[in-house]
Amino acid sequence: MIRAKELASLLGVSQATLSLVLNDKPGICQETRTRLRRQIAEMGYGYMLSGKAENETPEKGSLAFLIYPVCPDCGDASAFYGPVMEGAAAAAQEQGYSMLVCHVNPTGGCTPERCLGGKDIRGFVVQKPCLTDIDLAELRQLNLPFVMLDTYYMDEEVNSVSVNNEQGVWKLIAHLRTQGHERIGYLGCGVERATFCERKDYYKLILCRLGLSRREAWCVDIAQPEELEAMMAQPDAPTAFLADNDVVAWKGIQRLQSMGLKVPEDVSVVGFEDREIASVANPALTTVRVPDRTLGRDAAELLLKKIERRAKGEPEEYSKLELGVELVVRESTAPAQNR
Repeated sequence: MIRAKELASLLGVSQATLSLVLNDKPGICQETRTRLRRQIAEMGYGYMLSGKAENETPEKGSLAFLIYPVCPDCGDASAFYGPVMEGAAAAAQEQGYSMLVCHVNPTGGCTPERCLGGKDIRGFVVQKPCLTDIDLAELRQLNLPFVMLDTYYMDEEVNSVSVNNEQGVWKLIAHLRTQGHERIGYLGCGVERATFCERKDYYKLILCRLGLSRREAWCVDIAQPEELEAMMAQPDAPTAFLADNDVVAWKGIQRLQSMGLKVPEDVSVVGFEDREIASVANPALTTVRVPDRTLGRDAAELLLKKIERRAKGEPEEYSKLELGVELVVRESTAPAQNR
């Protein structure tokens, strides 16, 4: 948790000024108070604010952030939620809405209807990468605008905000190619998640675009270590791997190391998303960074537009927004070695 002194330094104000803002006390102009409150919320420290600032815009109602249980194989969901929620909450507050966080657990009886029932909810953002048809039907029964985060459906009309997987995969493969890697495999977790499927599809497409070899046998599930071991024993085994995400990449590194291979000396591995594990893993992961807070902010702003259209009686229009990613080069990649 950040200290007030450190936050004041980041904001470029005195500790006394920050104290007036955090404790909602008089002594500074309203313009400064509003600006600092907005900055504090955008930085993810909104929990330090006490109450509503004087003359702040009254709440127009609430938006909800629905969190579903995530399959453990999909990755470290908790590392993803925090920054995304902070971005969404900041955007909602700027427009006069509060943000309600709800943990949905249908198997435990906590359905979306039960979570939101009786509350002044105008719309909601959904964080669940593996929604079933039943889940989607329950959400639609609420008859409220909603936006999906980090996923989408080709066969369903839903609003969504996700990362540009094509750009991310291109950047990672291009980086490996500059290091001389021509045999690049894919490490999956075995979960049929839309985002993972898209990344794998782009992996295949981009290899073809770049004129690199591709074999179906080079796409392996880390839950099947015997397949990975058999493949790496071949003389034409991949010299590098792209993974579903950082968690899968790290598990893949551990599998490879257990086989006596060194990363990156013998084989390079890249992840996706730049989760916390990417920087603390040994070796630290080369990956692409997803702008989490911007993802949440854009989802909330898209939702607010959908709420406004509905209020005006305008027909629904479905949107899919994609955010760019940034290549982060660390120690898990190195020039290809002849094998």
